[in-house]
Amino acid sequence: MGTDASSQRSIARAAVLLGKIADAKDFTILKLLPDPRGCCCFHCWPHTWAAINDFIAPDGPIPDEGDVPIHVGESEYVLECHESGPEIVVYLGMATASIALIKSVVDLIAVFLMKRAGGGSPLSFAD
Repeated sequence: MGTDASSQRSIARAAVLLGKIADAKDFTILKLLPDPRGCCCFHCWPHTWAAINDFIAPDGPIPDEGDVPIHVGESEYVLECHESGPEIVVYLGMATASIALIKSVVDLIAVFLMKRAGGGSPLSFAD
């Protein structure tokens, strides 16, 4: 994902939550989009967000239209809830991502995909 104004805001919020410097080159953002486009808030996706809150425990729950840091061993990332679709903001820093971090992010995406496949609009990734 590029470093447009929205991405910069996501990186700045994640940097504060993770206690890092907000340098775009140290972060990557995965944006999940509903297809067709629509609202992705807690009110429109109640079962999906309930499953996500169960999955991220004890790091959550994520607030409606909010964000939460997720801890995976020594690594961290941030999950953001947006009406336009959830974002996962991963801090990579100067190090290579750990296998545990990658697995955690992939597992979180899998929960979103499984819940959306059974409960409404499927998801895709932003370019």
